[in-house]
Amino acid sequence: MTMSSVPQEHPDWRVLANCRDSEPAIFFESADEDSVGVDTAKGVCELCTVRNQCRDYALATEEAYGIWGGLTPRERRQYKWFHFARPAET
Repeated sequence: MTMSSVPQEHPDWRVLANCRDSEPAIFFESADEDSVGVDTAKGVCELCTVRNQCRDYALATEEAYGIWGGLTPRERRQYKWFHFARPAET
């Protein structure tokens, strides 16, 4: 997967997401990554069958806010750096 492509494993993976019937505010509740709201949102994501697609979508679109695929904005930046920005080892 390249960072410029938006994953489309399912025509609309969002209809399969655990969060589809949740209140959106829990995923955008607080900038404090140690808050109870973050834990609540991550709990919804934990067993979601499209968690990876959600994460990949947020990475590809550079989503700056909220919990996506079980990751906070800081965790997404770290994930992106670790998986995409490091030079290949020889």
